Amino acid sequence: MYEDVLIIKNENNSKDIECDRVINEIVEFIGVLAAEMQGMADRALIDYKPVAEDIITGRIEGENDIGYRLDFMLDFCYDDRVLALYKKVLRSLVEKYPALVVDYIHAYRDMWENEEEGQEDL
Repeated sequence: MYEDVLIIKNENNSKDIECDRVINEIVEFIGVLAAEMQGMADRALIDYKPVAEDIITGRIEGENDIGYRLDFMLDFCYDDRVLALYKKVLRSLVEKYPALVVDYIHAYRDMWENEEEGQEDL
């Protein structure tokens, strides 16, 4: 009977060790994934700064052309720096393309608002 208790405890310890190993692997994977996302946001910021400047200065015009670029920028608005750039572009478009701005404010909210509760309004 005592041997049975030892076997059960040993099995439980093995399960605990395996569970800890799996948890550690998951945490490590999440860390790698987070680092990759940050790297993608860094690259997006570099790529979209000149595009944003072209929109703001009027070198890129037309709702379709602007919207095309905003669609890609929106994907990276989980990063505060890209979000700030996105907001700057939208603010520059308010007078000339108000409907477009409203559409992209809603697009941002639909995509990111639930995940970033408390985010200030655009």
